[in-house]
Amino acid sequence: MSPLWPVLAVLGLLVVMTISTVAFGTLFASEQTVKTMIEGKIVSRAIVLFLVVPTIAILCVQDRISGEAALASLSAIAGYILGSQ
Repeated sequence: MSPLWPVLAVLGLLVVMTISTVAFGTLFASEQTVKTMIEGKIVSRAIVLFLVVPTIAILCVQDRISGEAALASLSAIAGYILGSQ
């Protein structure tokens, strides 16, 4: 069994969790709240936090990318998340 399959399984689980979290939030929220979430880029920040950050961490642990590249990516993401508030 290739070591890539467990990584793909974890990423698939993260995708399902992200989709269900966003769907649950938009399903039970009012229309104005959903509009505010989309305009405030809350959904895009949630996708970044739940998908991209764990993906970078997994790739770094698997030695697919260097630690410096992971650090640069995570720093850019932190700037995106914290700078937009």
